[in-house]
Amino acid sequence: MDSFLSRLSRKQRESSLASVIRNLNHVFNAQRGYGSEVREFGLGDYNAFIGGDDMSLALIREFTALIERYEPRVQQPSVELVGRDPKSWVRFRLVGEIDGQRRHLHIDIDTRFREVVVSLASSRADGGKRAPLVLDALEEPDQE
Repeated sequence: MDSFLSRLSRKQRESSLASVIRNLNHVFNAQRGYGSEVREFGLGDYNAFIGGDDMSLALIREFTALIERYEPRVQQPSVELVGRDPKSWVRFRLVGEIDGQRRHLHIDIDTRFREVVVSLASSRADGGKRAPLVLDALEEPDQE
């Protein structure tokens, strides 16, 4: 079992990138109006935009605004939709400068359970516990 002092010393050694990812996970998993004394902290009710482009655009705007306000270590953030899996996960890509280096992060969001997972694009932040995201290509819907 970790002691308080060992956890405290480990926090001091955490890299800026790991700290940014941890902070973004906290910010994005907070529900606006409930996660903090600051009413604007956390994601809003994106369920009002269920499905399609409206929800994606609303989330891109929200992610960008939250990054600019609550994670100033990410410079020049750019968020874009990457794709969706057949069930409920949606993946966004965040590109920005952290400590002077251009970084690519994934923002995976489960739209059913409001779970957000931020990770380095080349790693698995969940330690392999969740199945890899298999994304549908972003194509125009089939015409009926």
